[in-house]
Amino acid sequence: MTSAGVPLLGFSTGNIFTFSLDMNCWQIVDSMTPLMKLCDSVDGDELPDGPVGRLLKRRKRPGLLPSIPRTVSASVKESLLEGWLQAVKTAGSSMDYRGLLMTYMQQLVRNRSLSKISGVLNDLNEQGSICGVMRSALREDVEKVVASDPMTSSLLRPNDSGGLLF
Repeated sequence: MTSAGVPLLGFSTGNIFTFSLDMNCWQIVDSMTPLMKLCDSVDGDELPDGPVGRLLKRRKRPGLLPSIPRTVSASVKESLLEGWLQAVKTAGSSMDYRGLLMTYMQQLVRNRSLSKISGVLNDLNEQGSICGVMRSALREDVEKVVASDPMTSSLLRPNDSGGLLF
């Protein structure tokens, strides 16, 4: 159960679900699919300590198949993290959202996925909050992750207010 009272269910099959109040149905957080063999697993220390993160840490992941191209592995891992972010948004866990967003951004920076970085920055430029965390605070943290890689940072130009623009 999240702090917002949203239920989380983990099954012995490896599937994890949360209940979407918006759609009034169960939403899958994570499942064991053959695609999991195409990407590196996310290390436990990269996962947050919120309710979703704790469930994900308990999961055993299959090992990466040999000779998978790095671009394929990176793309599958990005998709995995994107799914987790959507599920955490549904669950409303601020700790999980912030932690997974930072892990996702580190992955995007490593892969130099500029269009996805741009999408996240644009989303966080809007007013309001996500899972109870102000978008502006999340954007500051995301900008620090992007700035930690000189090559990715060099592909971005700063705007007058000190933030990153594409």
